[in-house]
Amino acid sequence: MISFLKKMLKINSHNKEVICIQLSKNGLGVILAKIAPVLHVTKCKYFQGDLKTIQNSLHAFVEQNQLQYMDCHVVLSLDDYQLMLIEKPKVIESEVRESVQWLVKDLINFPIEEAIIDFFPAPTRTGQPEKIYVVIGRLERLNTIANLATNAELKLKTIDIAALTIRNLLAALHIVGNSAVLLIKDEENYHILVVKDRLVYLERKLVFHHQNELDEQKFEAFCNELVTELQRSIEFYQNREKTIPIKIFLSPSLGHNKKLVQTIETGMNLRIDVLDVNKWLSDVQDMSLDCKINCLSIIGKALGLAAPAD
Repeated sequence: MISFLKKMLKINSHNKEVICIQLSKNGLGVILAKIAPVLHVTKCKYFQGDLKTIQNSLHAFVEQNQLQYMDCHVVLSLDDYQLMLIEKPKVIESEVRESVQWLVKDLINFPIEEAIIDFFPAPTRTGQPEKIYVVIGRLERLNTIANLATNAELKLKTIDIAALTIRNLLAALHIVGNSAVLLIKDEENYHILVVKDRLVYLERKLVFHHQNELDEQKFEAFCNELVTELQRSIEFYQNREKTIPIKIFLSPSLGHNKKLVQTIETGMNLRIDVLDVNKWLSDVQDMSLDCKINCLSIIGKALGLAAPAD
């Protein structure tokens, strides 16, 4: 969990049942899960509509299932924050956050007073200056999401970011070599996440225009662009670690497009797997495709609560 709420909220990871939510541009993903002794997702919902409709749907869900005052954990979507890799300021630990604010204030496109900033460790080579990832979110957006939870009579406990919760999910797959690349479609953008040993080595946002309005020729060219970006990310990791990631995954939001999967697989000349979340959703009934596509990050959050990494 990123730490900007640790001083505000007392975190109790021993609660056996929690709600995890993620607000996107088009809706709200929600899971209800038992996290002790092992993760067991009992409900998975995706509420669509404007903010008021989503608020009403979440409130009704809480009332129908008698979940008032249950612990609620929020995940910021990949499009809801910026992630920057910098050298850790050479100051005492209590002054790092303030130093980071000065370092990044000219690198963001909105006033620093409207930002909420935190950081977490980044992989650092032996003998090199220590690196950190800086997380930059908009305070207004965080307040909007927090209000969704509290207005639905839920007890807000933590706010996390998708890169770290998806890391939990990849770690739970017990991949040989503990390294993986994931290509994700999150709302309007694509992201590449490279993880090894529960550490985030790379997160990249790829912005493509009109990717949903492509004829066959343009679709193939678009897939080739995705292949090129995957190759660049793998080369970055390979140059750093002197090895290649063991597994390459596509998120469920991409996995239903078989032509895209096949085209990327051919371009990479490697086996590409679609990340399968069904193992954690086997007991969920009446689950829509939208729900399965939009629950990736919040399943990862629940996995982190069941087996904390930080």
